[in-house]
Order: sequence, then C-alpha cells, then structure tokens
Amino acid sequence: MSMRILLSLTAMAALAFAVQPAAAQTTGLVTGSANGRSIELGRINFFPSFLADYGYVSNVFYSSGEDSGDEIIPSRLLVLQSRFAFDLPMGENWVRWSYSPIYRTYSSDAFTQTDPWSHFFDLDGRVKFGTRGFTAFKDHFVMGTQELREVDPGGELTFGLTPFRVHQPSVEVGMQIGARQTVSAIWRYDSTQFDRSESNGAFNTRGWGLEGRFTYKMGPMTDLYGYYSQNQSTQDRGGSPRDLVDIDDSSYGVGLTQSLNRDVVTQFLVGHQSMDFTGASPTQFSGPILSANASWVLDEITRIAFNIRRQPYQSYYLDNNYYLNRTISLNLTRQTGATMYWTVGAGVEVNVYSDTIVAADNPTIFCADDGSGGTVCPSDGVRRRDRGWSAQAGLGFMIGPASRAIIGYNYSARSSNILQAFPGGFADPFDFTASRILFRIEAGWL
Repeated sequence: MSMRILLSLTAMAALAFAVQPAAAQTTGLVTGSANGRSIELGRINFFPSFLADYGYVSNVFYSSGEDSGDEIIPSRLLVLQSRFAFDLPMGENWVRWSYSPIYRTYSSDAFTQTDPWSHFFDLDGRVKFGTRGFTAFKDHFVMGTQELREVDPGGELTFGLTPFRVHQPSVEVGMQIGARQTVSAIWRYDSTQFDRSESNGAFNTRGWGLEGRFTYKMGPMTDLYGYYSQNQSTQDRGGSPRDLVDIDDSSYGVGLTQSLNRDVVTQFLVGHQSMDFTGASPTQFSGPILSANASWVLDEITRIAFNIRRQPYQSYYLDNNYYLNRTISLNLTRQTGATMYWTVGAGVEVNVYSDTIVAADNPTIFCADDGSGGTVCPSDGVRRRDRGWSAQAGLGFMIGPASRAIIGYNYSARSSNILQAFPGGFADPFDFTASRILFRIEAGWL
C-alpha cells in the first residue's frame, strides 16, 4: 500500500466526517494539492472537481422540540458543489486562487431557504524580492447562509438561513535575517456582515489587526515562531442610536507549523489572549489559549488525526461579551485493500459564557407563575454552559482514477444549563440531538 494512496484517502475522510456539533454547518469544501494531477493551461495548473451529497437529516434546525415554534423537522438533503482551483508556480514564487459554488436544497416544505447558494473565493501566494525579502498574501471571501462556522468558529450558532458575507484578507511582509531566522509583520482585515442583522439577532463586525512574528526554520517543512498580535474591531448590535461595542484584542505566544506542498498540515499554538470590551458589560477576558491540529501515520495504512482548542469568541447571546470554547476530537482512518478505507471519530465541545443571566431583563423568557401568585426564575444568576458531542463513521472507496464514493453517518447532541419558560413548563431551549446519513460522490482533480 503506498503512502500516497493513504494520504489521499485520509484527506477525504477528514473532509467528509470532520467533527462538528452541528453537521449542517460543514461546508463540504474539497481541497486540492497544488503539486498533484492537473490540467495544464500554459503555465497555470487547473484543478476542477465536483462533489454531490445526498442524505437524510433527522433535525434540520437542531431544534429542542419544546413548542410549536421549535419543531423537530426531518428532511432529505441534496448538496452539489463544484470547485475550480488554479495554481501558477513561478520558480520560488507562486500564486493560487479558487472559486467554489455550493447548491443546497431540502425536500421538506417546512421552510423556504432565503438563498440555496453559497460561494467561496480564496487567493494566496508568495513573492520574493531581493535576496532576503518576501511578501505573502491571502484572501478569503464567503457569501453563505448555513456555513456558520465561518462567522462563529466555536459553534454558538447552530442553524441559520440569513445570508452573510465574510471577508478576511491578510498581507505578510518579511525579511530573512540569517540562515534560519526570519522576521515579519502581518496585517489582517476581518469583516462579517449579515443581511437584516437587527431582526435576526446577529451582529455585524469589522476590524483589523497587526502581528509581529519571529520565525526559526527547524527543518525544510517545519517552522517554529513567536508572535505578538494586536487587533481592533467594532461590533454593531443594532438599535437606535446604534449600539456599538469596541473590542481590543491582544495576544502573544509561540507556534509550530509543518507544511506539505505549500499547505499547512500540522499546527500547534499556545499563548495568552486578552479581550477588552468598550460599550458593553464590564466583563473582560484574559487567559491562556491553545490550538493544535496534528496527525500521525501509525503505519502505511493507518492514520490518527487529533484536534484540540481553547479559544474565546464574541457572543451573540443576550448581553454576553464572549464565550470560551474548548474542543477536543480524534479521528482514526484505516485503509482496507487497494481501493477502500474506513474511518471513525468522536469529539466533545464545551462553551462557557462570560456573564450570568439577569432574569428581570427578560422575564417572559426566563420566568413563569409559580402557582401561588408569584414568579419563579430558575436561570436567574446562572452562567450559561453548553456541552456537545458528536460521533461519526464512514466507508470510502475509489471508483476510478479520478472519482471516489463515501457512505457515512454522523450523530451530534448538545445541551445547556439554561431553563426557559414554555407553555408546558421550563425546559432547555438549546437541547437537541441530530443524525445524518449521507452518500457522497467526488470526481475530478482533488
């Protein structure tokens, strides 16, 4: 069994069954290697591909089912996606760009999608100048609806039909100062804009940041770096006059990356982050952060992938400034025969919020008659905590040299410690379970 076949198959497994508490949030994006097979268009390498998913989702909205406005709706789901990737190598310089449209439709007539289409645009490259200088650039642009991990990586938001736009360009300018040492500065911009944000409870945000970085090259594919980053952003919470919250975000730490064919395949970061909020509650964040994505090839046919994260994110829930996300997941993939593989995985996710609930601010949501003329508010003074887990399994096989198929199952569940008043009593509004069965066909230069 060749290592090349294993890496190709395990990449499919990671894409098809990535651990997510809410399966509908995954994009299904296909990524291709810039140095793999391609169609040559002069000096440009062209990588076209196509993906089709057909499956069944038991709980489309990830609903708790506690009342008539929060019903559990099952549905069949069809996803069609094309990807057009281009690579222009120029000696030590290179430029890559890609466009991927996604079409998604449900069989259930319980709801109507605002827009069944999502669009992903990506650009990145690196250009040397002089003998030691370089500039690297990236641009990530998304027009989506259900791909909420793009705007909320920690998974506070579970399902949405409101169109949004994400734009995240960055530019790095650096200089090699020794045989292995490099210093650089990185500028970043980040914009998230929802349609009708005032009516759907989502916040529009714009911001920019600067980072200073010192990198030491430990090997041809391995970089160790230290960094300091300062970011400024403004969150628009709506209202009249506008309710604007300024966020001052700073962090420092050390990281390690490994690359294969110019793509980062393993990364590790540990550091400290502070988030100061102006125009909001006095609660601030200051604490350690951790992020790691790694994989180990145990032998020629077995691979383990591991992910762990501790990171704060802005919150959309009531008057909370942020929530702290902690995630851990593990995936095992094993090749069987020359053309088949199987994969299993599981993950756990916990979100802890910044502020306690003041029931008096929302009595119709958190309070009810106690039966003796008074009221009872069981969540008053409670700090929200969400817990979720997911598990998945799949079987994949090659159909031909440029096509493959996957059959998979995903199960996810989530609950919180919050009790909301419903006509039948109090219940957790964030409690849900959902399962998904899918059949996927991929074809093209993947």
